[in-house]
Amino acid sequence: SSPVRSATNPLRWPLICGHLNLPPGSFSDMLQTIRDKAQGFFAWVIVILITIPFAFWGINSYFGGGGTALVATVAGEEITQGDLNRAYQEERDRISAMLGGRPLPAFLDEKTLRRQALDRLVKEHVIRNFAEDNGFNVSNAQVRAYIAGIDAFKSGGQFDNERYETALRNRGMHPAEFEYRVRDSLVNEQVVLGISDTGFSTATERKQARDLRDQERELSWFRVTADSFRKDVRVTEDDIKASYEATKENYVEPQKVTVSYLELSNESLSANVPEPGEAAIEQRYQESKAEFTQPEERRASHILIAVKASDDEAAHTKAHEKAAEIKERLRLGEDFATLAKAESQDPGSASSGGELGWFGRGAMVPAFEQAVFDMQAGQISDVVESSFGFHIIKLEEIRPENVKPLDEVRPQLVRRLKTEEAERQFYDMSERLANLSYEQPDNLQVPAEELGLEIKKAGPFPQSGGDGIAAEPKVIAATFSDDVLKEGNNSEMIELGPNRLIVLRVSDIQPERIKPLAEVRDQIEDVIIAERAGEKAENAAKQAIAGGGDAQSMADAAGVELEQPGFVKRNNATLPGEVVEKLFQLPKPEEGKPKVEGVALANGDFAVLVYSGLRSPEGDANGPNVGLTQNRSETELNGFLADLEAKTKITIKEAEI
Repeated sequence: SSPVRSATNPLRWPLICGHLNLPPGSFSDMLQTIRDKAQGFFAWVIVILITIPFAFWGINSYFGGGGTALVATVAGEEITQGDLNRAYQEERDRISAMLGGRPLPAFLDEKTLRRQALDRLVKEHVIRNFAEDNGFNVSNAQVRAYIAGIDAFKSGGQFDNERYETALRNRGMHPAEFEYRVRDSLVNEQVVLGISDTGFSTATERKQARDLRDQERELSWFRVTADSFRKDVRVTEDDIKASYEATKENYVEPQKVTVSYLELSNESLSANVPEPGEAAIEQRYQESKAEFTQPEERRASHILIAVKASDDEAAHTKAHEKAAEIKERLRLGEDFATLAKAESQDPGSASSGGELGWFGRGAMVPAFEQAVFDMQAGQISDVVESSFGFHIIKLEEIRPENVKPLDEVRPQLVRRLKTEEAERQFYDMSERLANLSYEQPDNLQVPAEELGLEIKKAGPFPQSGGDGIAAEPKVIAATFSDDVLKEGNNSEMIELGPNRLIVLRVSDIQPERIKPLAEVRDQIEDVIIAERAGEKAENAAKQAIAGGGDAQSMADAAGVELEQPGFVKRNNATLPGEVVEKLFQLPKPEEGKPKVEGVALANGDFAVLVYSGLRSPEGDANGPNVGLTQNRSETELNGFLADLEAKTKITIKEAEI
């Protein structure tokens, strides 16, 4: 960013995206760099915040989502229960997105995810403190440009301000909070990239790694299929019974339960909220006028002759004289942009003719801002001194303050009022549902009738989960808790997302059972046939190997086709994985003496490999990176973060996690 940008605390900056008007593309390269280079720990922080928008963000939950109870402190800064709850939801969403929306595996229970989320929050605080202590900052224009690049806010390929506001509002998030979080992430990303970019590897190391990765091994192989022996396998009823008795534990069907539940959601309530009256719309418009006001902005260019405050008087005099000389050349008619490219010492703007883009008050250092906002469009300033040196400023354009009229924002206000009314109803009904389900712990009929809710069913499902709400870890945990399953009580309120709650009770239990033989007979028979056919295939393959000869002779002896893929790489995806893995485990063969090895395949077949030679890739020490630099960059970053954490006073209340 330009050196004239202010390092003002982002929390105190005004809303910057109420009406996004993008500056020239002076920040696009920087933003693309962040997108391209983001990796390791901080990459997914940005991803959660921006590219997987709004999965569980929003106002603090009515039950368990908020809270000011202290969980941890980092250098005196507090992390509350509300902070952790939101980070936990984001952590769940991140992993769920990685799994394509499938249920989270059982080992990723709530306790594990909450600990991961807390670790992330601690790291963010540590990085933020380092960034603040060392003067890292991001300008309003950079935040605007980043947000405008988010696909979720685009319509027809262009940033859509209404879509932006609607997306945030639907999740209960104010633009100020979202913009602060974007700014915070971009500032922290500067620190991360500054460290991770120091990782490197030598040409020799890269070549060695490349040679190992791209080594090719010459292979001939054949497969003896288990299916070809299935017809020769005979299985008796005694075989099936004996296998069943010996492996009954394989046929245990776990306990399953069916639950009845009541669901309360903001979405279902919103459909029945009446349209707000004109007076309410007008009142909300007046209350929100600042939100619909785009403050005055100015677009300026500058030429900087840099000098540090610590430089001596002679250096200041020389810099001032240089700036005065440039000012005189401008007075005589030389082109401002041309002079900026040739003379300006601001690396962030010189190449673009001194262009700084649009900015409002509070974005620049005071002396620079004062000069800009005292000028008329097209005017060139006298020499202006700031902490960065001496500037000559040209005011290019003025964008006056603009307030959107009521008619333009009416639909937005109507949606907002209806959403707020739905949230109010949701809060009221949530309290009533919590009270009624607690006061009537042995049924859901009373709260259903009182609140006009439908009793729904889910299941039967085991403790490993099922479909729909039965895939939710919180639902599974509540269902199989002693209080609900054994005592027969209603569950506590379970939050499944922002403004979505359920209360459940167990309505039916199917005890654990061992499936009877009649139910699994065919399954057992098939297992026995597959095992015995696989054994026959392995024996046939080993007999062919014992017969000796070359690869073709062994394949002929086994009565199968010989496959000759030639030289094979480690990343070969056309051969069975077991074949490739075994091939690259074998020692290098002697000249004219191929290595022969067999390996069982997952489907019961047996493969025989004939490994006859290897070749290394051509190329010098300037080969491809093969990931070494990235791995070392992540190591550098992890070490840096560990050092920062070790130097930071961090207190964690384990009982609150």
